[in-house]
Amino acid sequence: MYTRQIAKRRWGLALPVLLCAAAILLALSSIGRVDKGGAAEQMAQLKRDILHAAVTCYAIEGRYPPTLEYLCDSYGVHVDASRYIVTYDVMGSNIMPTVAVLRRGVWK
Repeated sequence: MYTRQIAKRRWGLALPVLLCAAAILLALSSIGRVDKGGAAEQMAQLKRDILHAAVTCYAIEGRYPPTLEYLCDSYGVHVDASRYIVTYDVMGSNIMPTVAVLRRGVWK
């Protein structure tokens, strides 16, 4: 009878510990997924900001900006070079540039 009570207590403690560990693992995996989604949204927002500034430049000056540096200096676009790689390809002064944003250090 006494051994049954000890065994019952062991299972009584093991179940909450296992549930707590499972909850912690679930929370950690969720945080990783949210971070990836947030990074993708930040890259998309940066691309939208660059294109919006390029269109604003075209509306004001009658031409698209010749370089990304000109766009940053004249229209207040900020690119965090430590986090992102931005390609800005210009075909002509009257053709909208092609913009691509990549996250630095992530090659998946």
